[in-house]
Amino acid sequence: MDEGERTLGLIWHPKEDSLGFDVSFKRIPVDIINGIKTPTKREMLRVVMSIFDVYGFLSPFTIKGKILLQDTWRSNIQWDEDIPQLINNKWNEWLQILKRVETIRLPRYFENVNSLRNVRDAPNSECPPSPPAPLASPRAPARAPVCRPLSPGSRTRTADACTYVSGGYNNLELHLFCDASTKAMCAVAYWRWMSNNNIRVAFIASKCRVAPLKLTSVPRLELQAALLAARLADTIGKEHTMKPVNRYFWCDSSTVLHWIRNDARCYKAFIAHRLGEIDELTSINDWRYVPTKLNVADQATRDSCDFSVFNVDSEWFRGPNFLYSDESLWPADFLVPRVNKVDLEFVNTVHIVENNLPAVPDPLRFSSWLRLLRSTCIVFSFVDIKCKKLTGTIDGDLMSKAEQLLVKYAQLQSFPEDVHSLKNNNYVNKKSRLLTLSPFLDEQGILRAGGRIDAARDVPVSVKHPVILDGRHHVARLIVKHFHVRAAHGNHETIPPSSPHWGGAWERLIRTVKSSLKVVLNERTPREEVLLTLMAEVEQIVNGRPLTHVSVEPGSEEALTPNHFLLGSSSNLPVLGEFDNSDLFLRKQWRIAQRLADMFWSRWVKEMLPQLIPRSKWTQEETPLKVGDFVFIADPNSPRNCWLRGTVEAVMPGKDERVRVVDIRTRAGILRRSAARVARVPMG
Repeated sequence: MDEGERTLGLIWHPKEDSLGFDVSFKRIPVDIINGIKTPTKREMLRVVMSIFDVYGFLSPFTIKGKILLQDTWRSNIQWDEDIPQLINNKWNEWLQILKRVETIRLPRYFENVNSLRNVRDAPNSECPPSPPAPLASPRAPARAPVCRPLSPGSRTRTADACTYVSGGYNNLELHLFCDASTKAMCAVAYWRWMSNNNIRVAFIASKCRVAPLKLTSVPRLELQAALLAARLADTIGKEHTMKPVNRYFWCDSSTVLHWIRNDARCYKAFIAHRLGEIDELTSINDWRYVPTKLNVADQATRDSCDFSVFNVDSEWFRGPNFLYSDESLWPADFLVPRVNKVDLEFVNTVHIVENNLPAVPDPLRFSSWLRLLRSTCIVFSFVDIKCKKLTGTIDGDLMSKAEQLLVKYAQLQSFPEDVHSLKNNNYVNKKSRLLTLSPFLDEQGILRAGGRIDAARDVPVSVKHPVILDGRHHVARLIVKHFHVRAAHGNHETIPPSSPHWGGAWERLIRTVKSSLKVVLNERTPREEVLLTLMAEVEQIVNGRPLTHVSVEPGSEEALTPNHFLLGSSSNLPVLGEFDNSDLFLRKQWRIAQRLADMFWSRWVKEMLPQLIPRSKWTQEETPLKVGDFVFIADPNSPRNCWLRGTVEAVMPGKDERVRVVDIRTRAGILRRSAARVARVPMG
C-alpha cells in the first residue's frame, strides 16, 4: 500500500493525489488502543492530543474526544487515576472510530472535490457521484464527468481515473455555518462555485471549541460560534489568493441574528465585545438564517459521533445539499426574528439625570480658549444691553463670569451624576471616579477637589481646591493649550534643526539614554525583536523616574512619574528574575533582552543621577547637604526601576568641615551612605 508523504498530520498519496490522516499508535500502549485496559486521565490526554488536525477535517470526531477529556476534569480524578466506567464506555466507542480514520481519503485540491472516497470502497464501483441537483442552463446542457476506464485488476481508483472538465472558479462564494450546544461550538467553511455549468462545493476548514466548564447560556455560546465563523472567514480570505464575490454566514440562532442586526448596542460587556469584533469582520447583510436540521455545523457540536459523518456522500465533506440548488431554493430568511427577550441581555438604564446645561456657545466650534471666552462675554453683553438694560461693558468681572459658566458647562457634560448627587445628597456615589478627590460644590456651583490643606496660609482657594475637569473634554483641552502656549513650552515644532541644546532638560535626558545604550550595545548585535523589547524596557525605566517629593512614611502615596501623565499610573512592572552575563549567550531571546535592560539600568543610573548634583570642578562651593533634604540614593546595583529615596536625618562632616556621610530615613529604615552617592532633589 502507498505509504505517502507525511506533513502536518496529513499523508499525501502522490499516486492518487489525495490526502489521508497520519494516525500513529506507536507511543500508545496496545491494551489501551484495543480497549482492554482502562486508561488514566494522562493516557487519555496523550491519545486525544496525538491527532493533529490543523484544518478541522475531523472536527465531529476530535471534538468528542475533547468533550470526554473535559468530563474527566468534571469528575475530579487525578492524572494517574483510571477514568470512570461511564466515560470509559464512551471512550471505547471513540477508539473504534479512531481506528477507521486512516481509511478516509480527501482530494488535495478544490477542483477535485468529487474524488472524495474511502479506501475500502468497492473495487468495481463507478466514478464518484456528481453533486446533487446540478444547475443546467437552458442554452447548454450540463456536462457530465469525463471518466477513464480503470486498469484491469486495479482495486483502487487513481486521480486520473475520473476527472471533471474544469471551467475555473466562476461566481466563487464563501459559505460559513456556525452552531453551538452545551457541549461544543463549531464553525465550518465551504467554497461554492460554477464549473462547466455545474455547481461545485468544497470543504475548506472548520474550527471547534468545547464549551467552557463555567455554566454559560446557549445564546452566548451561539454568539461565540458566530465569532468563530467570522474569524475563520477572515483567515481564509487572508490565506487564499482567490477572493469570493459573496460571503454567507449561516446561523440557526434567532437570538444571535437579532443581536447582529440590531443597531442599538445596549448590551452587557460579554455580548457587546463580541458583537464589536463581528461588526469589524463581517457585514450585517452577510448573515442568514438556516434551520437546525440543515445546519451542517450541528454535526460537530454533539457529544456523540458516528463514522457515517465521514462517508463519501456525507454533508460534512460535500456541504449541505441546498447549496447545490439555485439561490431561490435556499432556506428563507426571516425579517423579524422570534426571540426570547430574556436571552437578549439588554443593559437597562437605572435612572436619567437631567443635565440642565447652561446656554453657552458650542466649545467644539472653537480652537482657542480666549476666543471662546470672548464670544461668551459678547453673548452676556448682548443680554445685558437688550434684556437687562445695562451697559454691557466687557470687563474682568464679565470675563470671570464667562469662565465660570464654561467650566460648569464642561463639568455637567463630564460628571452629571456626581454634580446631581452632590446637590441632593452632599456626597458622591462609591463607584464614582471622583471619589478619591473628595469633591464638593463651591458657592458658584463649581465642582472642586477637597483636601486637608485648608489651614495653609497665604494660599489662594483656587490652589487649595482646584477645579475638576475631565482631560478629554474640549474645554479642558482648550485651557491646557492656552497656558501651554502662554508659558512658551518647548516642543519639536518650535526647535530649529541641528539645535538640540535648545531642548534643555529633556534633551539632556535623551543624551543620558544615548550614552547608556552606546555602552550597553557596544560590539553587540541583538535581533530586532530583542532590540524592540529592550527599547520598551528603556522607555519604562525613563518614564518611571520620580518627579516630585513624596513622604517616605509607610503607606504614603507613590511619587509622581511621567508614566502618570502617559498611562494614568506609575506602571511599575514586577521583577521577572535575576539575570547575569551568562544569559547573553543563551538561545532564549527574552532573557537576553532582560539582561540588556538590567545593564542599561545600571549604566543609566550612573549617567542620570549625577546630573542632579551640581558640579563645578571644585572651583566654587556648593550648598552642602543638610538635615531635612529630600534625596535620591544612587545605587547601580539596585533592582531595575527601583528608585531609593528618603530624607536626610543626620550629616557627618569630615575634617575639612564638608559633609562626607549622611544618614537617610527611607521606608526600609535608616541607611548610611556616602554623600557622593546621594543626589538632592530640587524642591522649588
